[in-house]
Amino acid sequence: MKNKISHIEDNLRLALDSIDKADRVDLDLLRANAEKNIEKSQSENRTYYDKRYKKPHSYKVGDYVMMANVDTTPEVNKKLISKYREPYTIKDVLPNDRYAVTDIIGF
Repeated sequence: MKNKISHIEDNLRLALDSIDKADRVDLDLLRANAEKNIEKSQSENRTYYDKRYKKPHSYKVGDYVMMANVDTTPEVNKKLISKYREPYTIKDVLPNDRYAVTDIIGF
């Protein structure tokens, strides 16, 4: 059994040695091409994202805002509901583009 395995290994080694060095795959070249393709793909994805990305509005304390009316009550006709809820005023600016709002006096 040992003799048969060494015979196979010898045949494999001979077959690999018979291949010209020019026909062998250059791993460094493949890695460089892969890196170039990845950078190209990342650049295209960044351009696609930046084209559609819209920065959030920034409000200050005291600004008036309207909030979208998202009524999810079942069996309520949404066709006749107003698009926005009553106006509010910004009470406090929170981190991560969040705001605390309060009712406007008199509404």
